[in-house]
Amino acid sequence: MPEPITTSIATALVTGVTAALSDGTRALVTKLASLVRERLRRNPSDPDLLESVLRTPRDETAVRRLAALLDQRMREDPQFAGRSRASIIH
Repeated sequence: MPEPITTSIATALVTGVTAALSDGTRALVTKLASLVRERLRRNPSDPDLLESVLRTPRDETAVRRLAALLDQRMREDPQFAGRSRASIIH
């Protein structure tokens, strides 16, 4: 089961919540989205999953798959995990 943080990240990326956020928070989510996209480009199938999920943002199963993928990438790449968490805290 993915950590709550990865589920939150996946949900934010997929639902496009940035429109309803303050400028500062919108900038944070945009930065996080860039960080995630940059990391997912390292694995050939990851961007395909992200794009698939983005096409079906209300598909809870797809969001859970993205969250699980993010969780896996964070476990494999502690630097990515740290940068992701740091971008949320700041």
